[in-house]
Amino acid sequence: MSHVSSIFWSHVSWGLDPTPTSFKKALQSDRSEKWQAAMQKEMNSHAELGTWTLVPRGEAARAGKPVIPSIWVFRDKTLQNGDNQEKARVVAGGHRQETSPDTETFAATAQTTTLRVLLNIAAAEDLDLFNGDFSVAFLNAPALETVYMEQPAGFQQDPRGLVCRLNLGLYGTKTANRGWNKELNSALTEFGYTRSSADHGLYFLQRDGKPVFLLTHVDDLIHAGEKVVWHELVVFLKAKYKFTDLGELSWVLGMRVSRDRGKRTITLDQQKFIETLGERFGLSEAQRSVSTPADPNVLLTKDMCPSTPADIAAMKKIPYRALIGSLLYLVVCTRPDCAQAVGALCRYQQNPGQLHWTAAKRVLHYVLATSLLGLTFGGHANNNSFELVGFCDADWAGCPSTRRSTSGYLFLLYGGVVSYKSILQHCVALSTCEAEYLAAAEAAREAVWLYSLISEISVAVLPTPVRLNEDNQGAIALAKNPVGHGKNKHIEIRQHFLRDLVAAGKIVMTYIPTANQLADIFTKPLGKQRFLSLRRLIMGA
Repeated sequence: MSHVSSIFWSHVSWGLDPTPTSFKKALQSDRSEKWQAAMQKEMNSHAELGTWTLVPRGEAARAGKPVIPSIWVFRDKTLQNGDNQEKARVVAGGHRQETSPDTETFAATAQTTTLRVLLNIAAAEDLDLFNGDFSVAFLNAPALETVYMEQPAGFQQDPRGLVCRLNLGLYGTKTANRGWNKELNSALTEFGYTRSSADHGLYFLQRDGKPVFLLTHVDDLIHAGEKVVWHELVVFLKAKYKFTDLGELSWVLGMRVSRDRGKRTITLDQQKFIETLGERFGLSEAQRSVSTPADPNVLLTKDMCPSTPADIAAMKKIPYRALIGSLLYLVVCTRPDCAQAVGALCRYQQNPGQLHWTAAKRVLHYVLATSLLGLTFGGHANNNSFELVGFCDADWAGCPSTRRSTSGYLFLLYGGVVSYKSILQHCVALSTCEAEYLAAAEAAREAVWLYSLISEISVAVLPTPVRLNEDNQGAIALAKNPVGHGKNKHIEIRQHFLRDLVAAGKIVMTYIPTANQLADIFTKPLGKQRFLSLRRLIMGA
């Protein structure tokens, strides 16, 4: 199954009952009637839209095209009210699809960073928030290439003699996502939206001098702005497609949206997703809880990886990668407090050891104990100015296996988190100054993009330069002038673009004491008091 189907189900909540992984298992399931109803609903949509035409199998052979398989994909989808609904999709086996070298498959999807920017603005400016989604979105665009597919299991007519020639884009085909994205962009442009050049998943327009924003994520739309514009858009889209107005935003991509308009706050959390992780991996909140995601007294190394065939085989039975992937989703969306711990665990996915697995379970214990914790935007009484502020830091030679340093950065808008990262540096830094300088260069790249995005859609003039807070005087001096050239001449040229940004007045490096360095939480495991103090400043709890 292609990346398209994985994106489609990115906002899914793993169900309480096992979700069938095949057509046969769906029929054997305790919920077989519901799964069959979901499949019938899916097939009715295809029949109504004319997704494919049944043609003789020989036509594919004469065209020199393979007949790719079709499979059923089943999931429990989280509805707007938090309930689950059985969903079934016919998905083409795009891994068997042959395309020409010139075939384009890319389709833009809004970044989670852009979502946080939008929610920060919506909270501070008290903008209305609505969302909606398209039914069978990909089927609204024509197939960009000729594709032949086997008939779906359970709904076959003369399977040996007839195959499906796709008329419309179908989940799983390599070009379906791109076809739908082009179709949606055309419709939104016709309505009057302008596509952001910084993030092609974001659209904006001005109505009576007031900003209106629209964020797209495959088949989901998130509107921020005047209510009347949303209602006009809903009417416009319903005239073209099967579109559902889901009302005021309360769930987005599996994240719960809680709003207090009196305090002008919006909170994102993933409590439900975290609880399903506890069930999936056999843990519960009642089990041992911890106050930090990583133990500062335990350094993960390659020496902890198994070396004998028996130990390696035993570890392969443990769902280490599945847990790390789930935790990564949490980090990307709402849990910056776990970024460093999960980033360190990612380094051992090829050959994890028992101690790595224990450390991964500790992170899960931590998020289970803090499942209500999320990101809150707006409501910052003493820090609500429209300003982009960054923090950057590094832990010099923190990786005991490679002696590479870990960079971390954090950006705030209206005092709320919009972007953060914890990443192992690509080379070994020879000094603390160099490690901090490389971290600042990494943060500067993000600052340039964020400034471009926010300025383009801005509700006000964004102050310049962007303030980047750093706790190393040497790195600040190096960003301003070629100080100590003999000691730093080995630093790659691409890192010195930070100096150009400082010289151009786009970024100003500001010194802050280490005690006030918020990005410290992204560079190394911290003790309980320090960790909780920084978490409170970043996440408000």
